[in-house]
Amino acid sequence: MDVQNWAINYVLKNEKGLIDHPSDPGGITNYGISIRHAISVGDLDNDNLIDFDFDLDGEVTANDIRSMPKYVAEKYYHYLFNKWRIDEIHDPNLAVKVFDLCFPFGFYGGSLVTQRALRACGLSIVEDGILGTKSISAINSIYNSAALLAALCSEAAGRFRFLRNPAMEKGWLKRAYEFPHMEH
Repeated sequence: MDVQNWAINYVLKNEKGLIDHPSDPGGITNYGISIRHAISVGDLDNDNLIDFDFDLDGEVTANDIRSMPKYVAEKYYHYLFNKWRIDEIHDPNLAVKVFDLCFPFGFYGGSLVTQRALRACGLSIVEDGILGTKSISAINSIYNSAALLAALCSEAAGRFRFLRNPAMEKGWLKRAYEFPHMEH
């Protein structure tokens, strides 16, 4: 399996399916795509239809999130994997972990956790929440990717704890400390 498909399956496993937890700040979520995020997407494919508006009523609602087919989420994940430049990360385990963390934290938060992990590994990197050329180069320059993976897990756990959501914390911490592993 290639890294992109492995990452997508990994996130789908962690995000599961429909979640409508009152403590979830993103609101109703299906396959890791929250209503809050789905509303913000708009019309990516320029077909004059709002993406994620499956009933074509002109707005994204909870019913649209409930009825989202898995293949739509998978297609959107492929788009995000490339948009967020995860495909440029050489180590597949790091690519999967970074991609996975961008779902509970959003791209900005996932990028910030990654940048803090890079700093924890001794690299001088600006913490701006943008996974750009400098951040990706820093990730790819790490000699000991296991050290960066451990730092990512630790930084993710710290961010989850900072969110102070006891109803969600147990699952979040399990996810934070999970190590993806794919043989090179």
